[in-house]
Amino acid sequence: MENVLWISMSILLLIAAVEDIREKKIHRWLLALQILVGIAGGIYACMGNESNLWQLSGGLAIGLCMIGFSVISHGQIGIADGIVIAGLGMLCGARACLMIVSVASVGMALLSIVLLVFRKGNRHTCLPFVPALLVGFLITGWIW
Repeated sequence: MENVLWISMSILLLIAAVEDIREKKIHRWLLALQILVGIAGGIYACMGNESNLWQLSGGLAIGLCMIGFSVISHGQIGIADGIVIAGLGMLCGARACLMIVSVASVGMALLSIVLLVFRKGNRHTCLPFVPALLVGFLITGWIW
């Protein structure tokens, strides 16, 4: 069951990453499916293990914080990014979610440096974050 949820989330993240790159937005139905997979993964993880409930809650809180940052920054960070992170947090738990976001952030920082060095972008260039979350999810799933 756990593998089915991870594969489902990987496919949904891949679709969302393509949408984020092409359209700079993610459809609501796709976000809803990611949240449902996250909830299903959280419920599956919590069966018989109370400590996983704290991990689930922590993962959700990380996503909600990202949504809050989006509101505070007036959209510099997309609300959809926060929703995707909330779904990942519910599926993976707080520790893995932090690892995913950290890997994604480091990857985006390295990409930004490359773009600045080769003068393909400037400090106002908007980059899609969901593809980085996909890479972070896959790397974290492989390591974790």
